[in-house]
Amino acid sequence: MEERRELILHEAATRLGINKMTVIRLIRDGILPGRQICAGAPYVIREEDLDRPTVRRAIRNGRAVSSDARQQKLPFQ
Repeated sequence: MEERRELILHEAATRLGINKMTVIRLIRDGILPGRQICAGAPYVIREEDLDRPTVRRAIRNGRAVSSDARQQKLPFQ
């Protein structure tokens, strides 16, 4: 995939300096374009999409956190 400048999930996460689940949330939220050929197949992300301003802004502003209403915040002690 290198010749097509495409990355798989863990490569994109490493380049962005974030967790793989954060990359999946960015994809599911429509912030980072990524695709799977079928369920269970690896995500494929174009290298140039990592530099999109919306992706960088989401990571910087913390939007990459799940929007699931069931998720609760725990106080830091």
